[in-house]
Amino acid sequence: MCYVPDFRFSREQVAEAAGKDPWGRQEAFTTEVDPAAIADSAVAYGRAAQESDEVTDLGQRASEIAAASGSADGASLVDTDGRVAMTVRDADPQGMYGAVDMLVRAMNLAIDTADTVVALIEDDGLDHRISRLSAEAVDEWNGWNAALAAAAPAGSRPVPLTDNSVPGMLAPPLTIAHGGRVHMVFPTLDGTQATYVLPAALGDDIRDRHLKKAADEARTYDKDIEDEITSYRRTLAELGHALDEKYVDLSEGPLDIFTTPQMAEFAGREVAKELERERPDAEALERWTAIVAAVVNDVLPPAPPLPGEDGAPTRVMTMWESNYLRTFYDQLEPEHLSTLGRYLYEDHELLLDQQKPNLQYADYHRDYSGAEALADGIQLLMNPAAGGIDPATPTGRDAVPEAIARHVYGPAREHPGVEGSDEALHFGTLLSTTNVASGEQFSKDLLSLADVLGKQHTIPGTYFSDSYREHFGELEKPPYRHGEFWSLYEGVSGFEWAARRNADFAPPGADADLQ
Repeated sequence: MCYVPDFRFSREQVAEAAGKDPWGRQEAFTTEVDPAAIADSAVAYGRAAQESDEVTDLGQRASEIAAASGSADGASLVDTDGRVAMTVRDADPQGMYGAVDMLVRAMNLAIDTADTVVALIEDDGLDHRISRLSAEAVDEWNGWNAALAAAAPAGSRPVPLTDNSVPGMLAPPLTIAHGGRVHMVFPTLDGTQATYVLPAALGDDIRDRHLKKAADEARTYDKDIEDEITSYRRTLAELGHALDEKYVDLSEGPLDIFTTPQMAEFAGREVAKELERERPDAEALERWTAIVAAVVNDVLPPAPPLPGEDGAPTRVMTMWESNYLRTFYDQLEPEHLSTLGRYLYEDHELLLDQQKPNLQYADYHRDYSGAEALADGIQLLMNPAAGGIDPATPTGRDAVPEAIARHVYGPAREHPGVEGSDEALHFGTLLSTTNVASGEQFSKDLLSLADVLGKQHTIPGTYFSDSYREHFGELEKPPYRHGEFWSLYEGVSGFEWAARRNADFAPPGADADLQ
């Protein structure tokens, strides 16, 4: 029986050969970005824009409408190209038109990117290229068969076992050529006859070469899909930042494309990459922490509370919000957070000496927005009353992201003065930028750590002791509230500042002057 190779290439075979899975990447993204769900969200936001008088109410009202109506008919707001089109009232209360316009842009960005990514696989994309390569492999095999049939003494029919032209000689091998290649085919012996058939090794070679080409195509298309998705995430983050500046509640609204785990992972990695640069861009940090800031601003009130206020969270985080924070901080290493704290501290010193700061600003002004968002996010994540982690329990302690846990519960606590203590103190400096409260246990742990590491500020030869005393003399306790001007509190003072945002840890008589 003539050997017939299988030149079909499955997605799994191509992905394994390529070491990349463009189909999986495409399917994951189109699952993340559901055009039907976006259309339903558009309905909710469209009605909310008609009914709301404040931009700050837009997300909450849209969520209420979405919850009340179930799966809305998004088709009414989708044009013939599948894109969202919304209008608002002629009046434009509190910049509602601009907010809705950006939301529409975000929705259409998601829809357009999903369409582009799908087209890279379907239509004339990767699937078509893989099919063409399979067909080319079949064509090559058929070409070799045609060359063999032309060269064989009896075509494809069996021939005598011996070569009658040379007594005693077996049927000779045949040399055939096709497509610029040459191959020798030996007769297959069957009793007293010999048959010339293409060997299985030739079929395997054809398959391997075309599978390699398919793998190359898969890697190329995977990179194209990755680039499209990366561009989408960058643009969406910029829109999220702009919407947050307009006080649109992104985390509570029904449009969840801003708070997917994939967006959290991407944003966290971008922050990590920025903090690994020689001079991080402060505006980039602000952009990639915008969703963290949006979640914090919607869940926690400013702290400490004023007299008569209880300081309790405004609400409990949604599952999406909680997962976003956990995924985001899981992308960071302890040194990322301590590096930012050190930059903040050294910038403070450098500015006192009128030198250029470590953090790169467009006009070298002091702007702690990105650092504050990171610190506030940590406080929220460690506040169980707001749906965060409770480190008082073993399960909660295990759930604390390593970027946080190493500083607060790591070797510096057990062995102050060892390597890592300065890094923990830099982390304290970062926490001094927060203005929201963490939970009871985490606040207690920060005060305990401040007490343990206090000597690092006074022992000559340590980082904080030498550099701090050079400019400020003695370590100053942080106040309970900010004064007229914003200030940075270093190391131990930063831990104390962050802990005392929780009203339960306010120093005695802290608000006597406000009564």
